[in-house]
Amino acid sequence: MKNIIILIRIVGLIILLISSTFAQQRYKSEVNADLVKYTVKDGLPVSNIASVSQTADGYIWISGLEGTVRFNGYEFQEPGKEFGLPDMQFNYYDSISNTIYFAAPDKFLILKDSQFQSFTKHAGYQTSGLPGRYVSFIKKDSKNRIWIGTTTLYIDSENNGSLTLFENGKFTLFDSTMFPLHNCTDMFETPYGDLIFLSDGKNTSTQSEAYIALYKNDKFERIDKSKGVKYYGTKFFYEKVSPVTDDKGNTWIPFIGSGNWYELVGGTSGVLMYDGKDFHTYPGLEKYLVGNTRVTSVLYLEKDHSIYATIADLVGTIYSKNSDILFKLVNNKWEKVDLFKDTGPITDLSTKEKIPDYKYTYAKLIPGNNIFPDLLAVGILEETLSNDHYDQYFYFDGKWKKYDGFPGFPISAIKDAAVILNPLGFSFYFPNKSIFLNESDGLSGINTQYPYMVPDKRGIVWIYFSDTDLPPNIHLGNYGINVWDGNKLHKITTNEGLSSNIVQRIFEDSKGRIWLTTDKGLDLAKAISTRNDQWIIKINPIKKEDNKNYGVSLVMETKSGEIFAWQNYVRPGYSNIPRADFFLGKVVGDKIVEIPNPLPDNLKKIKYQEHNLY
Repeated sequence: MKNIIILIRIVGLIILLISSTFAQQRYKSEVNADLVKYTVKDGLPVSNIASVSQTADGYIWISGLEGTVRFNGYEFQEPGKEFGLPDMQFNYYDSISNTIYFAAPDKFLILKDSQFQSFTKHAGYQTSGLPGRYVSFIKKDSKNRIWIGTTTLYIDSENNGSLTLFENGKFTLFDSTMFPLHNCTDMFETPYGDLIFLSDGKNTSTQSEAYIALYKNDKFERIDKSKGVKYYGTKFFYEKVSPVTDDKGNTWIPFIGSGNWYELVGGTSGVLMYDGKDFHTYPGLEKYLVGNTRVTSVLYLEKDHSIYATIADLVGTIYSKNSDILFKLVNNKWEKVDLFKDTGPITDLSTKEKIPDYKYTYAKLIPGNNIFPDLLAVGILEETLSNDHYDQYFYFDGKWKKYDGFPGFPISAIKDAAVILNPLGFSFYFPNKSIFLNESDGLSGINTQYPYMVPDKRGIVWIYFSDTDLPPNIHLGNYGINVWDGNKLHKITTNEGLSSNIVQRIFEDSKGRIWLTTDKGLDLAKAISTRNDQWIIKINPIKKEDNKNYGVSLVMETKSGEIFAWQNYVRPGYSNIPRADFFLGKVVGDKIVEIPNPLPDNLKKIKYQEHNLY
């Protein structure tokens, strides 16, 4: 029963944390992660989401074609209306300088230290291209240059979008004579400091002439057939393809290819590698990239020290377990990987039931972040396509294993959650971080007394096992304390320096110091973080001037920061409850100075006394 109470308390804490974000639509993943979905029904005015950033103050900024909103965990807000912030189409957060940048075709905003700077054409900010263009990205490179790209959807015309540079407070617009791409969609920096720009080409639908460009030594160079490269297109449906870097510094770029939805232009889809000097391609995928089957992603897996790629038919072909979707580069040649040979039967992790004939339309590798490891997503791409099961996610740990199943597609991560793209909105994916701790983990006294938990300002949880609030029901656990640092449970007893294993209360003062009261004195505890993010717990007993033992159960801090400790329940010893005499003291330096009992003699003689300090 007591274990059940503990579990209920822990689950209640998790629910409390998750409930800080309110929404109408909540559901669970297969591994019991919480997904909280937001759409226009919940007040989200942005349905075509392009970028999501979380600033240091905790706010989440969401931008897309319809504009920008700020989310505070409860509601969507539109601050900065006087600066035009609700009209911004893309945002980029620079955590180093705690600065967030916003852009629309006719305006550029900077928010730093709660102050907005606004730039329009009159201040030098410009984009070019056809009417209807929108901002496709904002990024900062290692030289503190800010790049802004624009593009125009579904119009077959040259110079549909543009590229703008913001450097040292000045804007530079690269026109068609300087920038060799149409519709600039993204930029990334290689380990060598070179920049690679991506494009949607003349027509964002067919990816016609959707080349890439290398920016090196302050010059643009288009990478096309003249360079021995005939790959086009770095866009996978509504999202941009993600280049990756391996452990040798090589950059790998997947190309979706050119053509309409039903016919791929031969030889335009594949994987390109840049080693800092030249671009390289590798054989093995050609015979699979026919009809409308394209390369959809590439990823370097550290655990395998290998490059993987996925392919899929973009017209929504229904795949089954024997389909060719995953490839690995082996000896400079692409070789097919039998994903389901590793995974075995696909199982619904919530019900433990096998999914006998899982159907899907796409496969895509997703780089890991602070929430997810590197993932392989296999699922239904089109919302109109029905499926009895969630999208399936796998990870590689020597072999491919099932990770989770949930609806939607991860696009980014914030501090405590992943952002999952859904039709007409997005979801927050809160991973299930609950852990059941028991005696084998070092948890003390669990069979006789449930623990009391005190989290400090750093999130470390201090656990004790004594109940001193109700003297008639007093229970003093002779177990020491436990400390949960987020990764490890520490068991602290007299062997680690406690004055006694009967710890009666834990108190954190305004300076973040942790005070432990015991039947043999007051202790000061410290949690020290090492370089490897490991924690060491140090105990410093607070002695009396005569070095004799004393019993205290409660601590109080005054407004001036003075620390007092006292024994709240004076009693004779009985059973396994130790005797407790009157004690009142004040901490001075590293000692506690005893304050004489102020009670009259007739009260001092009472056998059982309960005291408090106000």
